[in-house]
Amino acid sequence: MAGKDISVDEYAKEFHELAGLWPLAADDKLVDVAGGKHFMIACTAKGKVYASGYLFYRAVETIRSNTENDEDYPYELRVPDGWLARRVWACDRYCNAWILAESASEPGKF
Repeated sequence: MAGKDISVDEYAKEFHELAGLWPLAADDKLVDVAGGKHFMIACTAKGKVYASGYLFYRAVETIRSNTENDEDYPYELRVPDGWLARRVWACDRYCNAWILAESASEPGKF
């Protein structure tokens, strides 16, 4: 159907919520998400950063936190003490990701 805009709803019979996939606190939520080839990075309202993807898991070994030590599950990336993540960006090449963080003690200071 060339030229016709088709909604994703027309392809899906039903949608399902994937509860419990991200290791979020009950009172937190994802507010920004970006991705690259085979990985995804997200930040939460409370300033935490999470990622998924096996190549990215291997690339961020020194800053990741994953109690399961398993590349198949989302894992938290440590942000320096006193900083809260507010936005994330990513690109395919070399598993690059950028995090914009704000000072926890001086809101608005990036």
